[in-house]
Amino acid sequence: MVCIAETKKGYFIANYSLLDTKSSFINFVELPKQRDLKPEAYQDIKDLAWFSNGYYSVYKMEDNNYQYNDLRYPLLDDKDPNSSVFKMKLFKEGGRLNMIPFEPESRDFKAAIANLWERTKGI
Repeated sequence: MVCIAETKKGYFIANYSLLDTKSSFINFVELPKQRDLKPEAYQDIKDLAWFSNGYYSVYKMEDNNYQYNDLRYPLLDDKDPNSSVFKMKLFKEGGRLNMIPFEPESRDFKAAIANLWERTKGI
């Protein structure tokens, strides 16, 4: 499970498990509150933000593409803010945003899932 603490400039995210033996969070990761597309400018972002309960980031990628990350789900790599389990690539099309279907990246995906499984078992 994910714990999120929000500040004006970003988020602090930590994973926890119901099987943890301690009632404290460790290994918080700080992520910037990146909003390269604003909900005021795009109803599509406003709708996605609603779906994510406001816990999201949007990063500009190459060639006018963007990546939307729902931060309520764990990161596959704590050092990469774009490694969210639930993410989608967006692009501008006819005054709106369209989505490129999510495809898991094979780079270390197996290892990331193994790490998530180990964390789920508790510490």
